[in-house]
Formats: sequence, structure tokens, C-alpha cells
Amino acid sequence: MSAGPPSLPAGLAPFRNPLTAAVAGAALLVAHAALFWRYTVDDAFISFRYAENWARGFGPVFNPGE
Repeated sequence: MSAGPPSLPAGLAPFRNPLTAAVAGAALLVAHAALFWRYTVDDAFISFRYAENWARGFGPVFNPGE
């Protein structure tokens, strides 16, 4: 006796459509970005230098050899 695929709970029924789920996800992303926009850091150069030096084998340092 196969019961078939499980059904979604009543509260999640609108997300049965993939397009609806994608639009809802995009709306959440935009809302999150708008909420935290003023907390963004505009200078990622320090992180890039640490990552570059670490990848080159110098360890997590800003300037190799210091």
C-alpha cells in the first residue's frame, strides 16, 4: 500500500510552486540586505591581503616578513 508523496503542511502550501518559493526567497534576501545595509564594511582590502598571503604560504599576516 503506497500512500504517495507526503503532503506539505497547510502553512507551506503556497511554496509548492517553485516560482513562488524563489520569489519569496528573493524578497527575504532584499529585506535582509535593506535591514543591514548600513552595517556593511566597504573596505575588504585587509581580508584580501590576509587571504592572499595565507594562500602564498606566509600565514595569516598583512605583510609577509614582519
